[in-house]
Amino acid sequence: MTVTNASEVERVEGHALSLQSAKEPPGPAHTWNPLRMSATMGAYFAQPLAFVGEQFQRYGDIFQLRIGPKRFYFSRDPRHFDEVLIRKADAFAKGRRTGYVFRQGILVTDGERWRRPARSIQPNFTKAAIGGYFGIMQRLTSRLLADARPNEVFELDKMVSGLTLEVVCESLFAQSLSADAREALLADLGVIERSVEYFDPLPHWMPTPHHLKLWGASARIDRVVGQLLRNPPATERATMLSKLLEDLPPSSAGDYRRLRDQIVTMYFAGYRTSAHALVWTWCLLAHHPEVERRLHEEVDAVIGDGVPTLEHLPRLAFTSRVVNESMRVRPPSYLLERIALQDVDIGGFRVRRGSEVFLHIYWMQHDPRWYPEPHLFIPERPLENPDAYCPFGSGKRQCVGKNFALQEIVLAVAAMAQRFHVRLAPGHLLEHRPLITLGPRTPVPALLVPRTRKLSA
Repeated sequence: MTVTNASEVERVEGHALSLQSAKEPPGPAHTWNPLRMSATMGAYFAQPLAFVGEQFQRYGDIFQLRIGPKRFYFSRDPRHFDEVLIRKADAFAKGRRTGYVFRQGILVTDGERWRRPARSIQPNFTKAAIGGYFGIMQRLTSRLLADARPNEVFELDKMVSGLTLEVVCESLFAQSLSADAREALLADLGVIERSVEYFDPLPHWMPTPHHLKLWGASARIDRVVGQLLRNPPATERATMLSKLLEDLPPSSAGDYRRLRDQIVTMYFAGYRTSAHALVWTWCLLAHHPEVERRLHEEVDAVIGDGVPTLEHLPRLAFTSRVVNESMRVRPPSYLLERIALQDVDIGGFRVRRGSEVFLHIYWMQHDPRWYPEPHLFIPERPLENPDAYCPFGSGKRQCVGKNFALQEIVLAVAAMAQRFHVRLAPGHLLEHRPLITLGPRTPVPALLVPRTRKLSA
């Protein structure tokens, strides 16, 4: 390293002194025993949230797992989030956990491989651009509710996933998928997500049954993307697809793969977070009738019998609080992963170069220091520590589609509240499933019960 000025000297010397005084985080005993390593990994993958929560209870805000040559650090401390994501962000790279899923997509790349596509994608998520998508979101949501069959059991998560994928495809790519094509794409994206459900030590090129299923899903997704790239939909408006094709023309196989990875990333990130947020919100409302009543009162007062508009959204303050609290209790993006590029001091603890760091949004947002009785759904609760709430991440790598998702979610919750109560089918046990995102473990059977107030046609 070449030090060029006095301030840089001070920074480097301060970093060295900080590391000298930093201590190792606590954690379970280090093991090289194959049986113990297997048992630990098995316990983690069987119940990821419970396993990590138990370690936080035992060791405090940060702990490390040492399994063979590997070190894994877990933190729920907002100050550590700030250091890793903002103040010392350059000391970390994006994690590997979803690397096979998104390949060269902007969710998992760094440096110029991230900056170049990010420059093409960012203009599609400005305030003006997101406002321009409102008409598409409103039309698709209204159509879904108009086609609904009241008082008949249906799969809530399947219905919502179809809506949010359709919104992404039409808003960002001007892409229209048939119902069958949309259902097939959702199934294949689900196969991709479930690939991270358990520890897989085998290389991805080995033809195991699990890998063969994953290859098949990836190949079918590639065909959908290939059709989109070869025949871009004709539209008068600029889209993310047109911007990507302009800035990253597929002149080689490598260029095509990079484009493919950006589109698949947008498919997945664009629909999955919003879908899970809506499912959890409606499940929570179904169990909290008083909150639902207040939500309906606000929607009736602000929108009434009319069609929701972009101008209504800022006035739906309680509706927004319902969504925000839902994303605290059940954050779809529940975990952030980074890899340390160098030895670094985080909150007085030494994090080793090459180790994986997991910032646990779920457990930070369930810390009773910041949220008394954190398991309770209380939209009115004050935000004791704003730094302890980040369902979309933080820093320069915060989710680029945050405001797109919030607009879509608040609109859908309000439009549903105009017409229906969402009720869960009796006897269904609702459990979460931590994969790439935090969704329900099994399909969610539900009913749409018409509200008693009379709506105009």
